[in-house]
Amino acid sequence: SWELFYAFVVGVGPHIQPHDGSNNPFLVEPSVGKLAPRGGANSYSDSATLKVSWNLDAPNFNKGWLVVGTEAEIWQYKLLPKE
Repeated sequence: SWELFYAFVVGVGPHIQPHDGSNNPFLVEPSVGKLAPRGGANSYSDSATLKVSWNLDAPNFNKGWLVVGTEAEIWQYKLLPKE
């Protein structure tokens, strides 16, 4: 069966909270969607491509974690500014 997924970024900094658009310099697209069953279905893939963007000029920017999950799994990826 198709499985719902979610994606968001949790920032590291004194004023950055998850899902807080006013203070969070990160944007993830898409933030929700559906994954095809494992192995794909018809012409649909069992993966998703996410775009993460951020405002490097945002106050208190340090680093963040991209969190992607389904009902059964959670994946976390550390995000660091480009040096």
